[in-house]
Amino acid sequence: MAIKAAIAGNAYATLDGTSMAAPHVTGALALLHQKRPRAGVDQLVDLLRRTGKPITYTSAGAEVTTPRINVYAALHSR
Repeated sequence: MAIKAAIAGNAYATLDGTSMAAPHVTGALALLHQKRPRAGVDQLVDLLRRTGKPITYTSAGAEVTTPRINVYAALHSR
């Protein structure tokens, strides 16, 4: 997935990878922790997985399926 990011020289570039995804997931977990302060990290991560939309992509020649997080769905899940 391409994410527009600020880069040196007062410019923007499209980047991808875990270094771009980690801040989004961390923010999502912080929001969920605010709503469910007694839940453990594993429970919150599972909630993100269950409420995410599955996406499939090719990595190193193999198809990988992973959820695209949906913070709204996670926050409103029971």
